[in-house]
Amino acid sequence: MNSMLTPGHPALRLLQLRKQFILDVFLKVLPAFILVFLFFQRFTFVFSLNGYGCVEYVFGVLDKSDRSPVVGNLYAFSAPDLRPFFKLGTKMFKYNVAVPGDKVVITEDQKIFVNDKQLEQFGLPYAYTHFSKSPKDFSGKKILGSDEYWFLGTRFDSFDSRYWGSVSKDKVLGRVYPIF
Repeated sequence: MNSMLTPGHPALRLLQLRKQFILDVFLKVLPAFILVFLFFQRFTFVFSLNGYGCVEYVFGVLDKSDRSPVVGNLYAFSAPDLRPFFKLGTKMFKYNVAVPGDKVVITEDQKIFVNDKQLEQFGLPYAYTHFSKSPKDFSGKKILGSDEYWFLGTRFDSFDSRYWGSVSKDKVLGRVYPIF
């Protein structure tokens, strides 16, 4: 009996089918893997970065390559040292409301202005409870430096730049595209 497989032999056909299957899987999976790899080189998912709902969204996609804040857009950043309220390096996402060169004013009656335009009335609810200070102690005027940005949440009780001031550009992680 001849041990060589002839071209029509079932075992040879099975071997050819296996090779074709492996090649098909490789050619379909490899491009998908490359696309997923490239996606995560630039993007990542963010979910309630600071564990506290200061904006209306809790889940989004973070574009790590878009690190130059534009007013009105949502950005993630490593917060300044906010101990004991948050751990060092806590990541947050909030709306950018002022960029380098903008004038930010908090009045004694707790109104916030950027370049003489009043923002929504938020007040300073944590002045007494977290800092044992009067809201008047947070009043003042500042023109943002060349690498400073001012961020606000959308809630009255958001812990944001009203309390801790500007965020430097090197702390900005990227733009957040909200999903829900």
